[in-house]
Amino acid sequence: MSEAASTKLPKELISAYQLTDYVVFTDPEIWLHIEHHNPQLAKLLSEHGCSAAAFITAFNPFGEQLSETENQQANDRLEVHLKKLELIYFEGEGRGSEGDWPPEPSFLVLGIDREEASNLGRIFQQNAIVWAGAGANPELILLR
Repeated sequence: MSEAASTKLPKELISAYQLTDYVVFTDPEIWLHIEHHNPQLAKLLSEHGCSAAAFITAFNPFGEQLSETENQQANDRLEVHLKKLELIYFEGEGRGSEGDWPPEPSFLVLGIDREEASNLGRIFQQNAIVWAGAGANPELILLR
């Protein structure tokens, strides 16, 4: 059974996640798209001696829009968690392609394996995360 077939998430929401632009605030910015190889991500991973990365947010747990203050507090807790784990990360944001959902501040976390990234997403009550292995091909990982 495929991951999409076993999820509780609506197909429309999964599609929205797949079409989102995941922007990393590096110079120049890195734009990640699901299932599209990204040479800039590959270069960033190589420069830091890492073989994987995850794009994670703590905004809007389980897809429920919270206030800006609540969201920022959650993302601040995520950043504290990343610092405690001593992981390299860059700020960014997820930007929906339809423009009907506000951009969500996020982090591109380097050197994190798929399982650890998924667990982190679950801790912060996310429906999904984006993960890329050594091939720098971002994948949507459904968590619910």
